[in-house]
Amino acid sequence: MDIKTIFPEVRVSSGPANEEEWVSIEDGDQFLLFPKEQLSSRELALLEFYLSPVKKSSKKRTAWEKYLLEDGAELPERLEEGQFIYLSHQLPIPSEMVELLESIFGQPKAILSLSQTQTVFLLTRSDSFGQIALIKDILPTLENDFGLALRLFIGNHWSSLTANQLRDYFLEERALYDAYRTQNSDETLILYSKILLWALNADHIPKAICHYYQMVLGNQKETRELVEALWDSHGNLVQTAQSLYIHRNSLQYKLDKVYRQTGLQLKQLDDLAFAYLFLQKS
Repeated sequence: MDIKTIFPEVRVSSGPANEEEWVSIEDGDQFLLFPKEQLSSRELALLEFYLSPVKKSSKKRTAWEKYLLEDGAELPERLEEGQFIYLSHQLPIPSEMVELLESIFGQPKAILSLSQTQTVFLLTRSDSFGQIALIKDILPTLENDFGLALRLFIGNHWSSLTANQLRDYFLEERALYDAYRTQNSDETLILYSKILLWALNADHIPKAICHYYQMVLGNQKETRELVEALWDSHGNLVQTAQSLYIHRNSLQYKLDKVYRQTGLQLKQLDDLAFAYLFLQKS
């Protein structure tokens, strides 16, 4: 008899869940999760006695998880660019959802299981705005289909990476995200520029990220002039091109160049606001 017939409330997941609330049982390459509050004392005793529930996950960290989370771990592969997508979820996410997100994000370089409730995707090619538009449309459907409340944070697109910069940016982005979501619990899709503005307003831009923007914004005269012209023109591209005495195509080239160098899309208000306010404070 199928286990779901006996326990219709059972869930299938790629990993074990919080043992205070769930009984997690390994079943091949997946886990069966039984909610304790819906089990009778007899059912709970039988499950725990006969089916050897998993108390702790024995999953070993991948090379990328070791590098990002353990001091002194070696970089698995040198990357010129990278972007992290952070996914928070109430329970370990099903393998079917992971596969779906893989296809949306264009086959990530790595999928990092940071905990039972947080998964991170490492991308090496960025199409942030295409991904954001798609995720906005399907996020409610994902939550309904899989019965999970989700929260997504789109990290920055980092380029010209050297040494251990990727790890530094990952740790600081993650810390910013964790701090931000404790104060903004209702948001389900969080963009990097919004967190940057929040951190800048609180004078809490982390060291590595602050240094990065000092280099790519503060020390670049052409970029500074572009940001100030856009701000003075309230983001109007025609007026900005006129004030800089350049053609619209030349302006678009400059905007694309800034995006490649900084990860900021200056045609978006939050990105432009951060760039301008950062320059004013630096």
